Amino acid sequence: MSRELESLLFFGVMAIVIVTFITFAIIRMKITKNFGRTLAQSICLSLFLFSLACIWWFYQANDGFSQVFGWLFYGIAFVLSSFLNTGLLFYMKKKSLM
Repeated sequence: MSRELESLLFFGVMAIVIVTFITFAIIRMKITKNFGRTLAQSICLSLFLFSLACIWWFYQANDGFSQVFGWLFYGIAFVLSSFLNTGLLFYMKKKSLM
């Protein structure tokens, strides 16, 4: 597989995971109006999806160096997207209280 296609797949999966769990969080927050439960569910979903992406990357990458840096990037993306999700849900909660 070419490097361009491999990097497109790597970052494409990351983008799909982020969009999926943020969309899930927004929909759940509108339905339940419960900040804590929605945050916990969306972070658990994110952890599950990023774990699946890490497993996929383990079998997709050619060498150990690529695997480690792929896992590292997925871990960083998980942490940053969790902060983004928390801020977004906090904003939605604050907006609904006003």
